[in-house]
Amino acid sequence: MDRTEVLIVGAGLAGLSATLHLRRPYLLLEKEDEPGGVCRSVRCGGSTYDYTGHLLHLRRPQMRELVDEILPGRMAERERRAAIFSHGRFVPYPFQANFHPLPREVVRECLLGFVRAQEEQKADPRTFREWALATFGEGICRHFMFPYNEKLHCRGLDEMTADWVSWSVPRPDLETVVDGALGTTTEGLGYNPSFLYPKEGGIEALPRALAERVENLETGQEVVRIDAGRRVAETAAGREIGYDHLVSTMPLPTLLEKLDGGHPRASEWAAGLRWVNVFNLNITLDREAPWPWQWLYLPEPDFRCYRIGIASNFSPALAPPGCCAIYTEVSYRPEEKPDEEELRERILGDLRLLGLLQDAVEVKNEVALRIEPAYVIHDRFRADNLEAIHARLRESSILSIGRWGSWEYSGMEDALWQGREAASLLDGN
Repeated sequence: MDRTEVLIVGAGLAGLSATLHLRRPYLLLEKEDEPGGVCRSVRCGGSTYDYTGHLLHLRRPQMRELVDEILPGRMAERERRAAIFSHGRFVPYPFQANFHPLPREVVRECLLGFVRAQEEQKADPRTFREWALATFGEGICRHFMFPYNEKLHCRGLDEMTADWVSWSVPRPDLETVVDGALGTTTEGLGYNPSFLYPKEGGIEALPRALAERVENLETGQEVVRIDAGRRVAETAAGREIGYDHLVSTMPLPTLLEKLDGGHPRASEWAAGLRWVNVFNLNITLDREAPWPWQWLYLPEPDFRCYRIGIASNFSPALAPPGCCAIYTEVSYRPEEKPDEEELRERILGDLRLLGLLQDAVEVKNEVALRIEPAYVIHDRFRADNLEAIHARLRESSILSIGRWGSWEYSGMEDALWQGREAASLLDGN
């Protein structure tokens, strides 16, 4: 049986970052044939497609230093150009601060609803629906917050808690909302007014640069069972690896299902955690992008997608000269098995409705990807059990990190940071 002090499962950003910061002997296993997790890119017909939009937002100086060190001069900083398509019009992001392009009666409804919500100040909303109404009022919720989030999360918003919105949803003050209703476009709100993106190679340039510095990385090694009592992991090939500490970046329900011994509630926890998957159709059109937008939110039910983006507006290198690369996103529940060809036709219909696609001959090439899981559902079961799950794992010397290991809504920088923090904890700092 092989043995290592620290076994790291999953070579996504969190796992790669953990290895870079760790000073103890380690072994990093990745079930795919290459590292990166969903932070990877696919090349086809001269285009580069990411697993949907992956943009790097750096708030921590340590993470900016890390990226500058491993990708010197290879990242470009871009200003956000995003919008919502509503009532046949483009509304600059965020909707709640820029709804002036909408029909007059909609502007009035959104503005009055926001003012009334500020006057009422409902205390301690328990669900995302209650929080949105208390924060933005009925108009903004009816025209954007409710339909967009129901489409993204594939469920009623009374099922969801609001503990994920503090950093991700911009909350303008009354003066900003009034200005936005009267015609002033408000920019810079939210966590992502600008972002970093590789000049070439797609987002995969980041994990590739990280992986070049990793010594003990083995790909094509899927962990199928973890004996928490003996501290032994078993791979699909029957290989056993003993460890003192295990760092897992696999989805938390998957980790719980693989545990054997010492966790009587593991099956219950795994069954209770919920998420949505994403179907990601990437298309290159044989013409330049007609808009400056980098991505569009699509809250209205006429559109099957909840969001589309023009990736070549992140970096022209993602598409051949004179072409534009588009990514589209449709979410679905894991128990659903959507027909890929039917989804493709619906998505092409969305692009026609938007005027992006005028003729089928414009489609130069396309690549379909599935992200499973994609978004964690923040609900009451998660809120009531997540702390106990992680505490029980830590008792068995298991750290579960990263977006899906932590089971949270977070970004790429958070994955890098959690890898650093896990290494620091294991090194005793």
